[in-house]
Amino acid sequence: MATAATAGFGTVIKLGDGGGTEAFTTIAEVIGIDGPALKMEFADVTSMDSPSSYREYVPTVLDAGSINLDMNFLPANATQNYTAGLLRDYEAKNKRNFKIVFS
Repeated sequence: MATAATAGFGTVIKLGDGGGTEAFTTIAEVIGIDGPALKMEFADVTSMDSPSSYREYVPTVLDAGSINLDMNFLPANATQNYTAGLLRDYEAKNKRNFKIVFS
């Protein structure tokens, strides 16, 4: 059977502007993306009448995990600078929406 896998080259991370009709801008020169690391927590619901004495679990809370970016540092670029980019948001502790667009 042939694989359905594709290369991740061309995937981009976009930074939202926080506006009412939010616009997203591609972050310049991202060279690597690690994540997201999706996880789910489970609650143990085992009881004295669980089938065959096996533990039973039910899914509870989802966690999208984190995403780590490797990028070329471009301090003059609008998506990374102190005026409007990632550095401003980092220092000001601004919350921003991000979007991953897969190739």
